[in-house]
Amino acid sequence: MERFNRPTILFYEEGETLRGSGRSIRGFNLYDNLVECKDLLVKYGGHELAAGLTIEKSKLDDFRKRLNELAKKIDCEYFAERIDIDLELDSDDLNIETCELLNMLEPFGMGNNQPIFCLMNARVISKRRIGNQGQYIKMLIEKDSKTLDCVDFINNVEFMDRDWEYIDVAFNLNINEWNNTRNVQLNIKDIKPSMDYSGSKLKENYFRNIKEVLNFSDFPFIETKNINYLNYDLNFLKEFVYFKRGIILLNDYNSIEEVDKFRQVMDFNLYKNFGLESQFILLPKIKEIDFKNNEVLIYDYLINVDDYLYLDSLDVTVYHFLNEEFISRLKNLKNMITFDDKKAIKFLEDLMYNEVVGSLDDIACKFDINIFLLYRMIVYLKKIGAIRIFTKDDKIKILPNSTEILTIADDLEDNFNKIINLLENKIREV
Repeated sequence: MERFNRPTILFYEEGETLRGSGRSIRGFNLYDNLVECKDLLVKYGGHELAAGLTIEKSKLDDFRKRLNELAKKIDCEYFAERIDIDLELDSDDLNIETCELLNMLEPFGMGNNQPIFCLMNARVISKRRIGNQGQYIKMLIEKDSKTLDCVDFINNVEFMDRDWEYIDVAFNLNINEWNNTRNVQLNIKDIKPSMDYSGSKLKENYFRNIKEVLNFSDFPFIETKNINYLNYDLNFLKEFVYFKRGIILLNDYNSIEEVDKFRQVMDFNLYKNFGLESQFILLPKIKEIDFKNNEVLIYDYLINVDDYLYLDSLDVTVYHFLNEEFISRLKNLKNMITFDDKKAIKFLEDLMYNEVVGSLDDIACKFDINIFLLYRMIVYLKKIGAIRIFTKDDKIKILPNSTEILTIADDLEDNFNKIINLLENKIREV
């Protein structure tokens, strides 16, 4: 049961009968469901999470079928191993005095579980494997200039394989006594990477990477035949994550926070039940992904017409959430990185007759333009041969090659408009 997190009953033979011992998970009351099968049982007893029973051998198959039918009613979110955090602690709370107070609550067990705490945004100082077969992890982390000793007996393979600088940890708090020295030790229950959704850093990284994904399309229209469009459905998302183990594509930075909150509500660990099996990809480079016949869910939208047409051509099942809010975000993104902006036009007008010199930050500040929009315009104008660029140290000089700069076709805006029209039409159809 611990491996698969499913209700489990094991039997052993006793003459013509079988005696069984069962354990269950939250969301499936084992005793109540045995009551539903009492006509098949010799005797039974127990409670919500554990039970014992006796059954005749001849009735085992009928019992298995009925109990499995009853188990189909379990909400899929209970199938993930879940850790309930009792309290988030600050670094100041992690001391011997706190440990001794917790020891007064012993003995821990059924009905009096050992408290599980979490510490957020701790920096990883070191990590190494310990144990005869390297089956455990020893690490040092730092929070608010306090160094903390941690031991992980669960063997978080994901943590050892990934280069996470900052982590959130769930743990029991204990005292480690060695050579007459007593130190606080965090016995790790789970680990996940810390995420910064405060705004500026996330947006900065997002706009730094989006330019690697955007491309142009010459297709006069966009239509898809094999993508399955459906209204945003949290239950569908749960089932997709737990059962389909597919690939979920996100292109809006707001979606990252939404999905992460969804995952944290269901399971403290982002990766054990999700990241390595149901893969979330932000700003996907569609043609570089090996979909391996996985099912695909487009969580919000794609930002290239070509990506829609490419996915539509693959022999994979593709779902696409539809939501007015997602379309509104796509329109906002279009406005941020296309050229139909008075400030951008002012920049282009100046560029028609004058050279522009300075760092990107200086130029963006002078014209009060979003720096990504400025970068996008410069790349595009250079691509079509409308400008020449010279660099020295951290400054650039931009010289006009043509007085036709203002008549350029805005491929990006056209690309976004095609996608927006597609999604608005699909919402009306669904």
